[in-house]
Amino acid sequence: MIRFAKGRQSCIHLTLVFSIGFTLTVLSGCGGSDVKGGRPRVDASGTATFDGKPIPYGGVLFTHVESGSTSQCMVIDGKYASESGAGPLQGENVVSVAGLEKEDGKPLWSGNWSTTLNVGTEDITQTFNVPANEVGKADANYVNPDAEDE
Repeated sequence: MIRFAKGRQSCIHLTLVFSIGFTLTVLSGCGGSDVKGGRPRVDASGTATFDGKPIPYGGVLFTHVESGSTSQCMVIDGKYASESGAGPLQGENVVSVAGLEKEDGKPLWSGNWSTTLNVGTEDITQTFNVPANEVGKADANYVNPDAEDE
């Protein structure tokens, strides 16, 4: 099973990476299939790569187009999986992928990368590859202000 962020700094850093997604979550709320009136969710898992290589650390964010509800999966060593019952909502989703060189590390690229995915009634297993030519180069001078001094 995938481990979640260990420290406060990791949580803060990923919150920054997905600040738009988290804002949408707070504003729109999330409803699982077990919530009265909630929309059905499916489990999601798969791989996330940057230019064909596994993303060491990051996240995959599913944003349901109609409702704005989100589901986030942590990426560790190129693999991601949603918690059971907390995956994306069925229907059209915008999928955003973020990648870091290591936990509390610098981003692998600059800018945003996303794609659309129509989520059906079955659990999904999907590979998301972020092509280097579709995003900007990472900032070589990036310093994470929340990282612990090494």
